[in-house]
Amino acid sequence: MLRRTLSTFVAMALLSLAPVASAAIEVGEVSGASALPAEDLATLRKVLATEVGKLEVPKGTTVVVSANVMKLETTQEKNSATTTCAVSLAVRDGKTGALRGLTSGTSVVTTKPGDKSARSQGIEGAVQGATRGLPKLMKP
Repeated sequence: MLRRTLSTFVAMALLSLAPVASAAIEVGEVSGASALPAEDLATLRKVLATEVGKLEVPKGTTVVVSANVMKLETTQEKNSATTTCAVSLAVRDGKTGALRGLTSGTSVVTTKPGDKSARSQGIEGAVQGATRGLPKLMKP
């Protein structure tokens, strides 16, 4: 029992010393241009948290990334549906609140009519596109 407790303690100590890529990135406000359903806002927050978690932050830098869905619409045709999404991200300094910059991304998803996953796929693609511009906005 003592051996397991000691090994657990050592493992936790080593993990606390490991660099954490996204420790200095916080997801801020998420919103939509129109009355976006709560499910879409939850998807936006989840995808944004996942994508910023993949980024490395320069030492000493803290940022808050907020997201806004500017457009999320679906057009139906006879055999397909096309969902278009546009997302903008605002990056603020985590210490001062000063705006560091804006970036945006868009996506177009074509699915079968009535496919419920099209909206979440559209949000995911647009957020992935927008986060590509984050590294240069996080430079000190």
